[in-house]
Amino acid sequence: MDKLKEFWYKVYDKLLFPIERFFRQLKLTWDWYWQVLRHDNDWDWTYICKVIKYKFERTRKCLEQGHHLHRERDAKQIRICELLLDRIEKNDYCFSKQHVLKWGELTIEWQPTNNPDITRSVISRANVKNEKQEEQERKERKLIDEHEEYMGKQDLEYLGKLLTKWLKNWWD
Repeated sequence: MDKLKEFWYKVYDKLLFPIERFFRQLKLTWDWYWQVLRHDNDWDWTYICKVIKYKFERTRKCLEQGHHLHRERDAKQIRICELLLDRIEKNDYCFSKQHVLKWGELTIEWQPTNNPDITRSVISRANVKNEKQEEQERKERKLIDEHEEYMGKQDLEYLGKLLTKWLKNWWD
């Protein structure tokens, strides 16, 4: 009986396990493709963020369920990286919303010119009534853009610091 059992262990080890592992890996690859790469494009940095964020999410879930000594700490660090990448990808730091409430939505109108091949764009906001308000709105918009750029840079730097310090610890 032991020889038969030993034979089946060898058959499983040498033949069935590699086949099982192949199909398991195929399923993981398909899931990866379906979740991330089916909407992927190579021409924009936001798609890089999406791929990295997806890998962070999978790694975090693996660590949370694993036997890693500092899994709670590491999962929390990875979650922070996910949140940072999400903010960086969306590039929305909520300062523009107050500006829109104050000055109204931005509208762009295309007006014809003397040349039929060229149109002129006229950009306006509903609550801007005169040139003084227009100048004030532009100054505020510039400050908001600069602050949002600063916040995005800060998030990128923090993400870089976290990766530099902790990346090699994230394994199970």
